[in-house]
Amino acid sequence: MDGDAGRRILSVLVVYVLAAWVVVLLADWLAVVLALPPMFDSMLRWGIGLGLPVALLMAWKYPEIGHHGGQG
Repeated sequence: MDGDAGRRILSVLVVYVLAAWVVVLLADWLAVVLALPPMFDSMLRWGIGLGLPVALLMAWKYPEIGHHGGQG
């Protein structure tokens, strides 16, 4: 893995963890307000956990995602 891929994966990891933390905080509040079942919190955390390897794999495998503009 080259340095550019390492930085890209690290930046995706940091952004994903911060976004997941905000989503969990908001979901905890929303679950109380909407009286959602306890399974909601569990499924959300499982989804976030399973999404992390997918996001890291995409950051490693597809470095051009998010780059705009053409060749030339």
